[in-house]
Amino acid sequence: MNQIYDIHFIMTALQEAGWQPTQTDNYWLLIPIEVSQKAFFISFYCQDEHKMLSVKGNIPVLVPEEKEAIILEFINYANYRIPVGSLELDINSRQVYFRIGMFFENVQLNPQLVHNLTQEVYQGVQDFWLSITTILAEGIALEDAFQQANLN
Repeated sequence: MNQIYDIHFIMTALQEAGWQPTQTDNYWLLIPIEVSQKAFFISFYCQDEHKMLSVKGNIPVLVPEEKEAIILEFINYANYRIPVGSLELDINSRQVYFRIGMFFENVQLNPQLVHNLTQEVYQGVQDFWLSITTILAEGIALEDAFQQANLN
């Protein structure tokens, strides 16, 4: 019999790894994170019928329209340089997210893989938080933001 990789499988894997997820509906889980005076969340979207899993973490600052162009330029450069995952600007929430998505057709998900994806998203948010917030607050040059995020 084939294993069903639904949101319940993801929740169990996260709980076994010590995370504390909350299920919000049949496809979504949220993990609230608080670390070093930073609060954000990691969300999971899983659909077994489409063999798809997406994990993303938010950088919870609003990007005003006047800063959108410079943030998108930073995101474009960062996405070119980072080997796994991507940054994106959600036009509805106006927040930047670090996301990793995968299709798991012919791939066996396991708890370790779920935990690894969670850790990568957690680290991605940490890696880009300072650069994004500094660009927004202080308007630093993009070259300095790239250096700050170790993208040079």
